[in-house]
Amino acid sequence: FDDGGADNRLRYTGTTTRKFLIFASTDILDDAAGSNYSIMLYKNGTTAIPETECRANTAGKGGAFLAKLVTNWIVSLAMNDYVELFVASITSDDGKPQRMRLIATPV
Repeated sequence: FDDGGADNRLRYTGTTTRKFLIFASTDILDDAAGSNYSIMLYKNGTTAIPETECRANTAGKGGAFLAKLVTNWIVSLAMNDYVELFVASITSDDGKPQRMRLIATPV
């Protein structure tokens, strides 16, 4: 895999089409409780994998509010196919993504 210099993206560089378990997660820090965020996986930048959408509301953690979003899906990737993690704000634009993870494991 090679990210090709793009954030939140994994590009498959193998020559044989394979299936991968794609795991994605992010933590979003917000100034308010109850803000709603969403993450979703996309294949090749234009094809959303709708079954991967995850939504979460911010809840209190210390002096801040945090939304933890996690999703995974089995995806078939051919050479140069890639998956990306998209983050969307549903009710607030004050969120700040913290740790983001995008992991591919062959199955």
